[in-house]
Order: sequence, then C-alpha cells, then structure tokens
Amino acid sequence: MAAGVDLFKPVDHVCGFPDNRNFTSGSEYENNLNFILHDLSNKTPATGFGLAYAGGVENSNRAYGRAQCRADVSTADCKTCISEMVRWVRGKCPFYKSAFAWFQGCLLRYSDDDFFGKIDDPNSLAFFILEKENLSNIAPLEKVEGLLNQLAGEASASKELFARGEVKLAGSKNLYGLVQCTLDLSPADCKTCVDGLVSIVPKIYGNGTQIYTSTCTLQYLLYAFFNA
Repeated sequence: MAAGVDLFKPVDHVCGFPDNRNFTSGSEYENNLNFILHDLSNKTPATGFGLAYAGGVENSNRAYGRAQCRADVSTADCKTCISEMVRWVRGKCPFYKSAFAWFQGCLLRYSDDDFFGKIDDPNSLAFFILEKENLSNIAPLEKVEGLLNQLAGEASASKELFARGEVKLAGSKNLYGLVQCTLDLSPADCKTCVDGLVSIVPKIYGNGTQIYTSTCTLQYLLYAFFNA
C-alpha cells in the first residue's frame, strides 16, 4: 500500500438509516446480527467481499450484511480492516438495526431490510472528504472528469468492479483516481452508481476528494494512495 495511507482509519458512519429502528439487548435480531457480522469477519478476507443473512424469510428479525475490502488490499489487511470495522461500528451504533461504515480500506453495511444489489442514491446518501490541498490550479475539471469517466468504464467492465489510474498534470505532479463498486451490483448498475458520483464532482470541485456511498466509492487525490 502507498506510504502514509492508513487502511484502518474510519471515514464515516451512519446509524439507523432510514428510520432509526432499534433492537434490544439479547433479542433475536441481536443474535442474528452477531451471527452475520461474525460470518462476514471470517469469510470476507478470502475474496475481499462477503454477503450474509440470518433469520427466517418472513421474519422481521432477519439480518442482512455486506462487507467489502478495496481490491488492492491484501488478505491480511482485509481481515484486520473488517474486524476493526465491525468492532468500531457496533460501538458507534450499539442498538440500531441498520448501519453503514467506511474505513479507508473496507466498508460494511447491515440492516433488517434486504439491500443486496440495490444502488444508493448519491443525492440522498453520500459522504465527502475534501483534502486540504487545492488542485483546481493544476488539474482542470475536464481532466479530472476525463480520468474518472475512464475509470468508471474500466471498473464496470472488470470482474472486480474496481479501477485505478493516474494522469499527468502540470509540472511533475500526477492526479490519482480510484473507483469501486460492491460486488453484488451488476456491471450496468456499477456504472450507474459511479456516474452518479462523477456528476457530483463539478458541484464540489476544488480540492482532492473522496466520495462514499454504501455501494460505490470514488477518490481523486494528488498523492498515490493505492497499490499499483
């Protein structure tokens, strides 16, 4: 991994979306949630992606979970990232039936609703990290959009739904970009998800940026933050 990148650093989290449903300690839902989080912690590192559910089909206490690591993260780092994230989000959202969480190297979502294969709307649920260094003077918006649109196409055409790349800027600087979708999306839905994030870029353009939803992510920065 590129020097200085902390894969296990929390990015953000959401508890209880969309309607703040709760569970009680020792309840059937808590048992199901504990089961799927344990299952995801164990099975996600092998492939970088995991889905899990527990409880009867018609059961309101059924729990669904999804975890994924960035495709350039090692198996060992993926295992650590997921384990740390599970512990962290349970501390942040102790009795909520649903939660999203993002670390630099992995993401997690769980809910009592079946969200598998469904795209998030970036206009209602997206999180942003804006870097301190301004890039608008050395990276024209059209160059940034060109890189991101290229990566969106490459990611949706890859089996990992992941792409990274760079483009030269003025002087000796480069712009580095990365996009990734969760592997329960179809290639077409991955493209739709990332295109939705790219459409936000002109509205917030100025600094290096990371944009996260629970189904796709987009990053463009002035330093190498991924493995080549």
